[in-house]
Amino acid sequence: KLANEHALRIDPKDKHALARRKKIKTKLKS
Repeated sequence: KLANEHALRIDPKDKHALARRKKIKTKLKS
């Protein structure tokens, strides 16, 4: 629950983490 709520609130640091996660996800797909 806390993790989801935290994900909704996007801090500059979180944005970087989300971008990194997206890159990793795309890497896993390809």
